[in-house]
Amino acid sequence: MNVLVAQVCGSFSYVLGPLLLTSMALNRFVALCFPVFKSSNSKLPVTSIWIIVCIITAACYAVAGLPEDCGYMFLPEEMLWISEEGKCSEIEYDILLYFVFVCSIISNTANLLTAGKLLFDKVAGISNTDAKLRRRTYIKRLSQCFIQDSLHSIDSINTTYTYKLDESSLWFQFICFSLSFVVMHMLDGFVMFFFHTAVQPMWLRKQSSVKIMVSAARIT
Repeated sequence: MNVLVAQVCGSFSYVLGPLLLTSMALNRFVALCFPVFKSSNSKLPVTSIWIIVCIITAACYAVAGLPEDCGYMFLPEEMLWISEEGKCSEIEYDILLYFVFVCSIISNTANLLTAGKLLFDKVAGISNTDAKLRRRTYIKRLSQCFIQDSLHSIDSINTTYTYKLDESSLWFQFICFSLSFVVMHMLDGFVMFFFHTAVQPMWLRKQSSVKIMVSAARIT
């Protein structure tokens, strides 16, 4: 039961997060750089299909860690989130580590290309005010994706390399494994909450709207 809960709560979410972030980055890149391709597939529920693909991929990885000595365990006595001892678990962890790094590289590369497109290309048919607001919106989304990618990468570095700095200290192991995992995912949620007004309370949403209106008025 420990391994099952660990795989569902840990491995599943750990794979799903980078996959969704990479999908968002690639979606923005395609929408901005290849609008004809995106419009030609507008009738297909591409977003829903890709979300389902991401969920299935994360679920497959979580299921692969269910056999003995393949998954993760949570030790309540020491409050540590660690992988089981065995060759299978080492392979599983290596796959997860490189997967997070590859997703981060792909996502940030797409973000940089999108940012370059926004900074150096001019969009015909819209006013300067609309162009600036459009650019600001994209930069905001790019910042969100970059921060979230960095959080996942930092957590992977903590659980792979940082903890080896002092393997004799239980508190240091707790910080690098359990606390790092929880804090990074908590910050990931805060980033989503900060950048998406749809999930914000009404009082905060009103303040954001006022700031946007004031900024637009200054631009005009």
